[in-house]
Amino acid sequence: PAGWGYANAKADDMIYTGGNHYVRAYSLLAGGLVIEEEAYVEYDSNGSETYFVHSDTHDAGGDENGQVSDSTKLDKYGSPLCPAFNP
Repeated sequence: PAGWGYANAKADDMIYTGGNHYVRAYSLLAGGLVIEEEAYVEYDSNGSETYFVHSDTHDAGGDENGQVSDSTKLDKYGSPLCPAFNP
């Protein structure tokens, strides 16, 4: 839609979506879309951030709650390594 500011892209047989504090990479399997990788950040009432990762298809590298120690996974989508957002 016109004026919609969230990122959406297709590259390397993946569909990428982005929102306020997350990015997801989807693939299309026989049953439909699955999350290949999701990286997001949550903020507490003090503004401190906590980073998370998730995947429907593999171990994304987080703890039992999906929490990771830093923003590395989220940052990669803003880097030249992400073909969808950096053609």
